[in-house]
Amino acid sequence: MAKLSRAAERAQSDWSVSLAAIARTRLSLSFGGHTASQAFPRSVMQTNRDLYTFVRDLFPDGLRTPTRNLEEYLRALWALAQNWPDDIIPTGKLAEWFRDAFTAEVPPFDDAWRSIQSDDEGSDYIGRTAWEQCILFQIADLRRMAEAGTLENEYRYFGIDSPTGFRWYNFDPCSYLECGVRGSLGGYTEDEVIVLIPPEDGASADSPVAPVDCLTWDQFADLLWCGAVYE
Repeated sequence: MAKLSRAAERAQSDWSVSLAAIARTRLSLSFGGHTASQAFPRSVMQTNRDLYTFVRDLFPDGLRTPTRNLEEYLRALWALAQNWPDDIIPTGKLAEWFRDAFTAEVPPFDDAWRSIQSDDEGSDYIGRTAWEQCILFQIADLRRMAEAGTLENEYRYFGIDSPTGFRWYNFDPCSYLECGVRGSLGGYTEDEVIVLIPPEDGASADSPVAPVDCLTWDQFADLLWCGAVYE
């Protein structure tokens, strides 16, 4: 069953904050001769469903073997996002970061990140600081698991604890992104989820479509947290 408590507690009404439409962009990604490409106007990325289908379709036809591991991917994502100047992030910009982190330059690992503590029970930080603490902790925790051999566990996707005791369920960029969006924002349909909470009275198990055209840094942090822990 999905773990949503932290994201739910921190959910705010500003999911529906509106921004002016931004110019059309072409999103494309190549790996080993295979290309995942979408002509995706930022101006139509207005809902949780839009963002979820974008990350779900980054690798069409079931291809889910990018050449970059999750730690490298998150380091690249951190480098792409850290200098964004605003408190609000358009979902079109977020999608660009998600795409580009597969190919962007990966900054070196910093041993100082090992001192950052998990905030899975709720953070003392807010805003951009909360996001940075979250992503850098995850990068360091993935490094610790690699060093300890934990990532060699063939059953890791059923859930394993890192040396810090943090529980992980997703270990590649594709499942991390899909579960991050699904767990924090929803936007899925019933046939896209392996484990569902049964609806009452025969109602649809589809996630409600909600307006989401931008995120705050706190909401971005929640998305990253769900990327690690959403089952």
